[in-house]
Amino acid sequence: MRQQVNSAQLSNSGKWAFILSLLLVFSISAEYRVVVSGLLIHPFLLALPLAIFFTGDIQSVSNRVTIPLFVFFFLFSVGSLQNDNPLLEIFKVGSSVITFLFFASSVKSEKDFRWISWGFVMVAFAIGIIGFSLGQEIGGGKRLEGINSLEGLGNKNAQSLFTLPGLFLGVWLLLTYIRRTKWVAAGTLIVAIFFITVQLFLSANRSGWLGLAVIFISFFFYSGFRRTTIFIGAGIIFFAYLAIEKYASDIVERKREQTVGGYASDEGRQLLMKESFLVGIAHPILGIGKDELHREMARRLRVNRIGIKLVDTHFLFGYIFGATGLFALLAFLFFLLRLMDKERLVPLYSKVQLDRIHFMVISFVMLFVIRSIFSREILYSPTFIGGLGLVYGYYKMKARNAWSTSQ
Repeated sequence: MRQQVNSAQLSNSGKWAFILSLLLVFSISAEYRVVVSGLLIHPFLLALPLAIFFTGDIQSVSNRVTIPLFVFFFLFSVGSLQNDNPLLEIFKVGSSVITFLFFASSVKSEKDFRWISWGFVMVAFAIGIIGFSLGQEIGGGKRLEGINSLEGLGNKNAQSLFTLPGLFLGVWLLLTYIRRTKWVAAGTLIVAIFFITVQLFLSANRSGWLGLAVIFISFFFYSGFRRTTIFIGAGIIFFAYLAIEKYASDIVERKREQTVGGYASDEGRQLLMKESFLVGIAHPILGIGKDELHREMARRLRVNRIGIKLVDTHFLFGYIFGATGLFALLAFLFFLLRLMDKERLVPLYSKVQLDRIHFMVISFVMLFVIRSIFSREILYSPTFIGGLGLVYGYYKMKARNAWSTSQ
């Protein structure tokens, strides 16, 4: 049953989602992960069944979104049966499906959205502080390769998967708090955004830098050139300048030289994108499975001759296509398109506000798509998948409330 709350209340599902979003902080350290059959389980997943039991509302998500999502999961699971360890990928993607549904169904009020968003911000803030501290300690060649706050757990790509959703939500929350003159909350967010921005540049992860640019551009399109927008935009530009000039100038310069001079990893990534799609074209029904796809990438890039037997595709859409087939890819793309569906029949007085929130959903989906070019791991990222559910659920909640208020 859908809980009826006003915008100033924190619903029961909102409380659980806030707790789970805070638990995501423990995912950034291997020390707190639970090891099951060699797989590092996110701690929040242990509490997720309990949260669903006490809220019991994940079935409230629209069929227009759940049907293509479930079709994708079914086809992905069938294709994954070709893997050396089929259950591993099925479990990881299944966890993402449930995570999305839970966060999408948890937003019952404006306060729910703000509190849950704070959980995502805290995850990014924690990584920002860790990265900033390591940046002051590490020097030499290791520093130039980028500061990895997830050392031993993930690479620099995984790092920005945890930080970009929190940064996205933090910037949008900042606009809200400044408009409402909530200066303590706004000040806290400004500090968090500073550390997150510095960490993104210290990581030497250019896809993270691109994500930062996407967030910045979407924010301006959302807000327009108003006084508050100009203030926040100037602040973000200043933080980026400070992050580069004072804390990461050597790292940024090295990446600039590599990019301009021709970077071997860039060429390799382009080949992986192309070849993974060619494998999908050759095996369009069910693909060839993840492990065989990675072996095929090693052969096509000819690195198997020097003893490298597996090469990750990195590119999410090429991975889905090559490993599990065309129909799985189409179902996933359809799911993303459905997330961006616009409510056509809404009360006129709420149309402008709903259009702005709808643009937030589109912006987050675009951030997801652009970031997925560089990492297939985004499919299992609890922050990105949970973030998709959160912004989608927020938009649908506002649309429902608009109608209930007008009646």
